[in-house]
Amino acid sequence: MSEAPTHLVLGAGVCGLYAALTLAREGRPVLLLERRPRVGGLAASVEHNGNPHDFGVHMLHGFDTALRDDLLTLMGGEAIEVALDARIRWRGHDFRYPLRFADLLRAMPPAELASGMLGLLWVGMRNAFGGPRNPANAEEALIALYGAPLYRSFFEDFTGRYWGKPPRLLSADFVARKMPRLTALDAVRQLLGNLGIKLPAPRVESALAEETLYYSRRGAGTLARALAGELIRLGAKVLTAVEVEAIDLAAQGQPRVTYNLAGGERRQRPFAVAVSTIPLTSLVELLGDQAPAAVQAAAACLEYRPMAVYGLLVKRERCMQPLYTYYRERCFHRISEPKNAGVIIEPEGHTLLLVERMCAFGDAVWQGSPEAIAETLRAVAAEGLCTPSEVVSTYIQTDRHAYPMFSLGFEAHLEQVLSWLHRTTPIVSTGRQGGFSYPKMHQSMRAGARAAQALQPTRSKPWLAATPPENGIS
Repeated sequence: MSEAPTHLVLGAGVCGLYAALTLAREGRPVLLLERRPRVGGLAASVEHNGNPHDFGVHMLHGFDTALRDDLLTLMGGEAIEVALDARIRWRGHDFRYPLRFADLLRAMPPAELASGMLGLLWVGMRNAFGGPRNPANAEEALIALYGAPLYRSFFEDFTGRYWGKPPRLLSADFVARKMPRLTALDAVRQLLGNLGIKLPAPRVESALAEETLYYSRRGAGTLARALAGELIRLGAKVLTAVEVEAIDLAAQGQPRVTYNLAGGERRQRPFAVAVSTIPLTSLVELLGDQAPAAVQAAAACLEYRPMAVYGLLVKRERCMQPLYTYYRERCFHRISEPKNAGVIIEPEGHTLLLVERMCAFGDAVWQGSPEAIAETLRAVAAEGLCTPSEVVSTYIQTDRHAYPMFSLGFEAHLEQVLSWLHRTTPIVSTGRQGGFSYPKMHQSMRAGARAAQALQPTRSKPWLAATPPENGIS
């Protein structure tokens, strides 16, 4: 007797978990497959020497109150509230995050400040009178927002190092989605605010100067484990350490997934519809020649930026005051100290620093070579956080698909892949890696829920209604 088709979810990051939970709560049979040995994806926690190592900073924002309340209920007593305290380090100055325009200017010497203000005012006037509206790349977009002097001072070098290519080779869309939008009007609004004069500001969902985040004393992975536990309670199958071998869209008239368990057992399962949160490029590879050659070629043009997180166990009670700090002039771009968010670090008298470094797949930073570790420790010491002799151990995590790269021209390639996928297959691709976007955790989970809700089995082609807005994120 053949198995009834299931609702397939690929990837057990928070997006995939919440998509699966949405389906399970509707009474659908669910099969969730995850390549890693644990759930959580980029928001998982790896236990090392008794301490949870997050892959960078993953805390829940409370903007989506319905989602927040649902998740806090699932986490129960393990959820804790954490007051946001984040900084940006630049030119020897510590600034509160999110950055205020006046802070940026305060770090500049008088001549550079004057040049920056003139450049800012120039682009402000030009934009007000109908200046260039369609920048060709990220460099032009940044200059259109900040002026050439501020672009050269604050954005050009950092952006190039962070993404591994100069801003002129990045899409202008990258600026709209990923970079802070401190325009000339923002600067005027902030300066007038200091004088007690308030101008109306657009309501946007972005980082707040004062905000309550939600976390766990056992790290970010607690949320993923709570979601997986609820899925299992509802009867869903959650399988980890699974290698998905192939997806056949027309196997015996029914889409079918072939996968291998950790022990080597090979299984097949028919599915009716699927939500994919794995990297979009990986999904197209699984589909193989079922995807048109043009779609395969377009997917091959999409890039992801790898990242390494160096977990430093430090023999010091505490290294920094904030939860995390962004650095614009070091080999790393962010350091967080989970102990400041309530995580208990063992042994007593020690703390943990999570140092985030962009890299290339297989390079020295990715591999954690002695030279890369030494470079990291020197830079950490130069910031006064700890000395190399205080670092007891280093534990390195990597991810090849940490960030979608908005390279020049990526939009057409992405549109070609998603358009074909969502219009001709029973698969919806969404989330950070599957939707090729930059959502926060709550946005990613909401996108997963919407993708699941759009998979209506009563429709003859349920996936036609399932294309989430804005490249899979809403």
